Amino acid sequence: ELCEEKIISPVRHYLEGLRFDPACHEPQLSHWMERYLGAKPGSPEERQYIEAVSRLSLVQGVARALNPGCKADSVPILEGKQGTGKSTAIRVLHGNEWFGDALPPMGHKDASDYLKGKWAIELAEMSFQSKADIEQQKAFISRQEERYRPAYGREEVTYARRCVFWGTTNRDDYLKDETGNRRFWPIKTGEVDIEGLNAARDRLWAEAVYHYRQRTEWWLDPKMQNFAEVQNSQRFERDVWEQD
Repeated sequence: ELCEEKIISPVRHYLEGLRFDPACHEPQLSHWMERYLGAKPGSPEERQYIEAVSRLSLVQGVARALNPGCKADSVPILEGKQGTGKSTAIRVLHGNEWFGDALPPMGHKDASDYLKGKWAIELAEMSFQSKADIEQQKAFISRQEERYRPAYGREEVTYARRCVFWGTTNRDDYLKDETGNRRFWPIKTGEVDIEGLNAARDRLWAEAVYHYRQRTEWWLDPKMQNFAEVQNSQRFERDVWEQD
């Protein structure tokens, strides 16, 4: 049974092979978004927020891999100009073979099937959501398992989720609904260092596994959650009649 688990969960196998010892290794989990994504805090509180999202986003990824089906519905959103490498950074961080950026429409059984074998799903261009899809999106992102009948399958299957979601956008007004935004963690990116991130990848995940095993929670504390919600309130799509 353990061998089967290893075979069907290569991400778990990868993570369990990593080692981090705080006595020997430099901690860098809280700083990778500043170092490799070009995030630049404009205030001490924003630095705290960026460090928290840097740390918790990867601990959440570990949680889903080591404890499939656990609650993990926070979505870091990387903001920045088109072509700067935001998507590539997510792909490099999670591994090309475990990354997906072509999710079928949420709510369709093809979307459930698409998640199998994936560790990170990119929700590209968050701004393209229509208001009619928002409730469905909330429900989909919050789901902890998939129940669906595969193509050509006779019986419904249940699949505990092993993936996390990341958003990317080049806009600053991509949110359309004032409710349910607690799950979004916006981060303004700058110059993305793909080479540096690739070199640091194993060390970052090793430290994230360490924090997970120390029972670090993978959601924002109330103070940082409030900060995130203020950030989100600045990103609502403006109606045409509100614009100058």
